[in-house]
Amino acid sequence: MSKLQAIKSAQLAARKAKDVPVSNLLTTVIGEAEMVGKSDGNRLSTDEDVLKVLKKFEKGLLETIKICTGDNGRLIALAYAREELVIIRSYLPQK
Repeated sequence: MSKLQAIKSAQLAARKAKDVPVSNLLTTVIGEAEMVGKSDGNRLSTDEDVLKVLKKFEKGLLETIKICTGDNGRLIALAYAREELVIIRSYLPQK
């Protein structure tokens, strides 16, 4: 099973479980990952394309966490960013 198919399956399961934060995040990842292939000759996105999108999300979430750390007014944003980071990393190869 490709990375994109695994993410789509997880997104469907999250929607069925009414897990809105996970469902929303995975929907966004799917959209961006599919756009890479469509923009490059209307082809299917490869696992490499999907990994690039996941790494971009990981980088953005790490920056968000860094910005929010130490600022008491942004604890909710920090919690969401950490949750999303765990989800994104579950699809990346182990380091």
